[in-house]
Amino acid sequence: MKYLYILIISISCFLLTGCGGGGGGDNGIVLTPQQQEFADVVYAFATAVNDKDKTRATKLLMSQVIYNKNYGHEEFKNRLENFIDKAENINFQINDIGVFIKLSDSNDELAEIRADVTISYNSDKIIKETLEINVEKSGSNKGITLFQKYPEDNSYISAFPPVLE
Repeated sequence: MKYLYILIISISCFLLTGCGGGGGGDNGIVLTPQQQEFADVVYAFATAVNDKDKTRATKLLMSQVIYNKNYGHEEFKNRLENFIDKAENINFQINDIGVFIKLSDSNDELAEIRADVTISYNSDKIIKETLEINVEKSGSNKGITLFQKYPEDNSYISAFPPVLE
C-alpha cells in the first residue's frame, strides 16, 4: 500500500512539472494584449533600425514627437537617418520592457513605455540606457510621441541616435 501512494505521488509530480507554462514573451514579461499592441510599436522601431530601413523607422515617429525634452521631429528624423546610413552592424536590442496605459481626454490612447536597451554598432560601440517612450494610437495609426532617456540625475538626453561622421 505504501508503494502505491509513492507511485501516485511520483506520477502526480511528474505530470504537474509540465503545467507551469512558458514565459510570456521577452525575459518572462507578460503583457496584456492592449499593452502588447503598444510595445509592438517599439519592437517594430528597433527592427526597422536593425534592418537599416529609414522609411519604416521614421514612419513610426509622430510629427509632434518630443525628442530629448524638445519638440524635435526633424532633429530626431535627421539623426536617425544619419545613424542608419553610416552605422555598420546595428543591433538595437530591447532587454526589458514595461508598458503603462494612460487615460486620454480624447479618443486617442496613449502608453508610457520604459525599455532597457542595448544598441551596438560599428563592432565596438555600445549604448546602454533606459528609454522612456510614449506611443499614441489615434484610430488605426500608432506612433512614437516621446523618445528620451528615462531621467537619471535630471538628464533626459538619450545617446541614441548618435551623430556619426
